[in-house]
Amino acid sequence: MFSWSRSSHTPVSAPVAGLNGTRTHPGQTISRNAHLSSYLGHHVLRQSTRKVSQDDTTYDTVFQTTNGFALIIRVYLPTDSGRAPSMTLHGVRASHDW
Repeated sequence: MFSWSRSSHTPVSAPVAGLNGTRTHPGQTISRNAHLSSYLGHHVLRQSTRKVSQDDTTYDTVFQTTNGFALIIRVYLPTDSGRAPSMTLHGVRASHDW
């Protein structure tokens, strides 16, 4: 649930898990301030989240994997509530034996 608005084509159905355990219905609009306060006030995330922009649009949250590697999620919350937030995974080096 990381979107301020949903497509009007989404049928209203059963509630889905939302911010801080709240329940929301598809199509329900969530304000930027609600996203921001939920993200920054989350009891687990707030300890490892830092603002990385001069304004309040970009934050990094650090996670540690079970095998000790650090992953950084960069969250961009645009001030234009018509645009959805975006998340980018940083610090990842992946390989696969194709």
